[in-house]
Amino acid sequence: MPSYRTMLDREGVRGAGDLAIVGSESEVGEQLAALAASGVTDLAVVDIDPGDTAQRARTHEFLLSSKF
Repeated sequence: MPSYRTMLDREGVRGAGDLAIVGSESEVGEQLAALAASGVTDLAVVDIDPGDTAQRARTHEFLLSSKF
């Protein structure tokens, strides 16, 4: 969509992957803290589930307990 591409170009990113937050709990925590420090007040999370129910539950617990 042209409007989506325009927004990505405005922000200086090549695609949605450049906006994704991935990594260990500490890495994700640092990325969330950086977003909060930059003034972000709203966040929409899309969990890309690898199929491991326990891991997905752990991810949800972590996100719910984050200070974001």
